[in-house]
Amino acid sequence: MNEENTKGRMNMKRLHDLMKAILNDESTSFIENGEVILSGPIEDILPREYCYELFKPLRDEEICELRKGYRCPFPDDLAEFYRITNGAFFFGRSIRVFGVPLWSAEYKQPVALAFADGHRTKGCPKHRLFFACYNTDPEVQVFFDTREAGSPMHVYAARFGNNDVIAEWPSFEDWLICEQKRYEEQYRNGNFRFIDIVDG
Repeated sequence: MNEENTKGRMNMKRLHDLMKAILNDESTSFIENGEVILSGPIEDILPREYCYELFKPLRDEEICELRKGYRCPFPDDLAEFYRITNGAFFFGRSIRVFGVPLWSAEYKQPVALAFADGHRTKGCPKHRLFFACYNTDPEVQVFFDTREAGSPMHVYAARFGNNDVIAEWPSFEDWLICEQKRYEEQYRNGNFRFIDIVDG
């Protein structure tokens, strides 16, 4: 493992810990020969939704190919996330982190990073790399600004069709851990719903 990878993995400790907790939860099930991981079934929602839907991680060679073929600098934190899970859905698909689907598979797959990142409105800055979204109306898109140097890169959010930034986090891990905790608190308090991102 090179120094860059070691640094990335040390910086993502909270995310690794979260994923371990999900995998060790008694409600967690593995389907399609471990390709899909479901955890925390949400009560009273049909068809059944889950707090966490994770996917088999990408191999290092798959991540390397993805980075080489991408049109802009590829964030180290997103590559590290793909070593943990190839995309994810959180809290009834309220948050969708895009991944690299197997188009031939006939079971649940992550939203395709290439498709979702390419689905942008006229005038949207080309330096934005969209890697996640909130299931809101209008959709809230989550992205990196690929002009930033170094790692970790900041994470930003904007409503689809409007380029104004409405929220910012210091890193991918900060964004995901912050939002996971916020949604989990709402869920555990019995106030679960498709929660919109708070402006600012």
